[in-house]
Amino acid sequence: MAYQYSSNDVPQIDSSKYQSDSSVNTPPPIYENLDEHQLEKRDMENNAEQRKTWLHNLCCVCCPCLPMWVRCICCFCILCIIGLAIVVGVLAALFKQPQVEFNGITDHPSGLPRLQKNASSMAFTMNLGLKIGVKNPNVESITFENIKAVAFYPTNPEQSVGGGEMQNLLIERNSITNFTFPFQLYYDPQQDPNYAMLNDISSKCGWQGATKSDLTVLYDLIPTVRIAGIPISLTLRHSAHFQCPLKDDQLSSISLPTPRVS
Repeated sequence: MAYQYSSNDVPQIDSSKYQSDSSVNTPPPIYENLDEHQLEKRDMENNAEQRKTWLHNLCCVCCPCLPMWVRCICCFCILCIIGLAIVVGVLAALFKQPQVEFNGITDHPSGLPRLQKNASSMAFTMNLGLKIGVKNPNVESITFENIKAVAFYPTNPEQSVGGGEMQNLLIERNSITNFTFPFQLYYDPQQDPNYAMLNDISSKCGWQGATKSDLTVLYDLIPTVRIAGIPISLTLRHSAHFQCPLKDDQLSSISLPTPRVS
């Protein structure tokens, strides 16, 4: 005989127990009873959290695999490098090349004699001081760590025949700086097989009745300035024209050839 269910056999569920209670889901008002000091503290905490979020977003590209404090240091270093590059770029854009003027010759600043002759050959050295004026139109002064000059004579402009060097020269801003540059001119007969240089010097110095005229010396001026610890050099080609620095008795002590008549 089959068993028949009745409505009394099915358990009844009280649905009221599972109805949502809006009072449970609604969060209690946390800040309603805070005083002024607590509200101020809450605002400071919110601002700090916002700054932290901004800093995190800013430094997220700087070494993302490193801790936040390391990323902050990296970002700071990068910003410093960028700022320095901008400053150097602006100064470089505004930089104007100083004008160098040759104002004649004088005695060697170290007190060397005007002429030093090699007793066993025709070689000799002329010790001079070049009076140089530098006009700096820039808003910043320039300190040259080193200035080097390499001399050439027109009869053989590829062969070095002397030069000079000086250290730590300060060129003032928006002014003209005058100084005496130590300079030596060498003559070596082995580098002058046809005596072209010697003939030119003897002729222009008025040796044996020749008409005196200015000597011409070519020279490369190589100043070196240090920027951010990096030495930067450039080469400036100049020429100097001056009267023969040797006197007649000094000329007679050198075995000068008879000047050629052109």
